[in-house]
Amino acid sequence: MANKIPFLANSRILISTLDSIGDGIVAVGKDGAIEYMNGTAEKITGWSFTETFRKPFSSVFKIVEAYSERPADDFFESIFQSDFEPELVDNNVLMINANLIQKNGSKRTVSCRAFPVFDHEKQELIGMVLVFRDVTEEFGIQEALRASEVNYQNLYEGMHDGIAAFDMNGRIIKFNKAFLDMLGYKHENIYSLSHNDLTPIKWHKKEELIIREQVLKRGHSDLYEKEYKKADGTTINVDLRTYLVRDENNKPLSMWSIVRDITSRKNAANEIKRINSNLEAANKELESFSYSVSHDLRAPLRAINGFSEILIEDFSSSMNDEVKIYIYKIRSSAKRMMQLIDDLLQLSKISRTRLSRTDINLSKLTDEIIETMKLSFPARIFEITIKPDIHVLADYGLLRTTMENLIGNAFKYTGKKELAKIEVGSQITNSEQIVFVKDNGAGFDMKYYEKLFTAFQRLHTNKEFEGTGIGLATVQRIINHHEGRIWAESEPGVGTTFFFTLGPS
Repeated sequence: MANKIPFLANSRILISTLDSIGDGIVAVGKDGAIEYMNGTAEKITGWSFTETFRKPFSSVFKIVEAYSERPADDFFESIFQSDFEPELVDNNVLMINANLIQKNGSKRTVSCRAFPVFDHEKQELIGMVLVFRDVTEEFGIQEALRASEVNYQNLYEGMHDGIAAFDMNGRIIKFNKAFLDMLGYKHENIYSLSHNDLTPIKWHKKEELIIREQVLKRGHSDLYEKEYKKADGTTINVDLRTYLVRDENNKPLSMWSIVRDITSRKNAANEIKRINSNLEAANKELESFSYSVSHDLRAPLRAINGFSEILIEDFSSSMNDEVKIYIYKIRSSAKRMMQLIDDLLQLSKISRTRLSRTDINLSKLTDEIIETMKLSFPARIFEITIKPDIHVLADYGLLRTTMENLIGNAFKYTGKKELAKIEVGSQITNSEQIVFVKDNGAGFDMKYYEKLFTAFQRLHTNKEFEGTGIGLATVQRIINHHEGRIWAESEPGVGTTFFFTLGPS
């Protein structure tokens, strides 16, 4: 075929050389027909020279641009432009990266160069030589790197935390949008600033120590807090970590900081601190009030009760029955007021009591409380049921107060029953231990349930059942202090069941 290629001048040595090189080579005449293909071109395209000889180049070589996938079959036509200057042959070389469609339909990425062939004697173009190399693998690597760079850039710019890089002199060399927005600077203005320009003076020495003792010695800092100055002159609180970057000679090159604005968090913490301080002051006032109630208010009540007792003892014979009834009511009211004061003091102390959870045999504790209470009602008949070996994790003192209140209510509200039935047990529901105290007493209408655990809100009159209205409020506060729950189910004339949990155990 060599003698049919006019611009190869029958050079068999040249043809042999072209067949042996690693790049694909295709010679195309001025009419666009293929006049030569070397062996590498045959391997890359899947076409043999015999199949393609004198066929139009565009009918054999299907080429699309590497990124856009648009057809690029006619890219070589620019070689034959009318204003071609022979003395500028080197400047007319066309280079392109493209996808070449092989004979079997597969696609390979190639790097192409098209060279014009000029007949200086006739002063005309007589063809073109296309040199191409299979760069599919290299192109794939480049594409992966490009995609990785895009993903990195998207991640870098999309982060909520600020990222900033500084050279070893503290000058800003790179930053993301979050860092810029955090400080309120414009892109073009922040490059003129240094790390110290953005940091209040009071933090300079501390940060220099962190860089010297942590970043330079071990390559990164611990998480630490500081302030940054914003463009408007205000400051924000941030926490950050700083990392060291070294060059190929292991010399410090730059530092990268990942910065988070914690101003809102700091303000919230300060507000909590302020509230806790106020709460502590309020607790001290409450303690002072409790002391006053415990001592100052009890004194006149003791006096009323004492003088009433003297009147009965010393002047009883000269009193008629009506006067005696009045004095009895005075003493009863004084005692009830004393009990109310005791209950209020107990209620006020619960939330301030430090919990000390221990393993408690609730069955044994319940039995002790019931046996003690039964001594006050020797004439009554009780049917007591206590589930054996109920164990709970709770504060012993507070749990005892809870059970004394609940069992005391059961004793009280079964007072009009010939046979008082009281049951204490436990059950497991959804992996949660639930303790219950059940009685067959007076019960209550559930439509008044909302008042049940409210201080001073009683569902029965004092004539029906005596009480201060503090007991269940105390119980609820104890259960809440244990991070538990308490609720009740009741029916008038049938009885009441109280249920409670004691939080995580």
